[in-house]
Amino acid sequence: MRHREVPESASVPAAAARGGSCAVKGCDKAPQRSQPRSRVAEALPELALEGGRRVKLCRDHYRAYQRASRETRRLDRMGGTLYVNPDDGKTH
Repeated sequence: MRHREVPESASVPAAAARGGSCAVKGCDKAPQRSQPRSRVAEALPELALEGGRRVKLCRDHYRAYQRASRETRRLDRMGGTLYVNPDDGKTH
């Protein structure tokens, strides 16, 4: 049985292998992950995003997205909804 040859670029993340840069305006770092634009815009509305349906994020912006969307992702996994108290603005 023949084995296929693995290119040297196999250790490079898939988003970076396709080229381009981070989808945040003003950031020229290499992309690490690709996320749906709607989820990134919901979690980080202050970012000016470029691109289409999916946006490529560098390591720094991906970590910021993870932190900002932690509670929403946890509730999505549980199948619940997010309740925000109108009095204090905290999630419950």
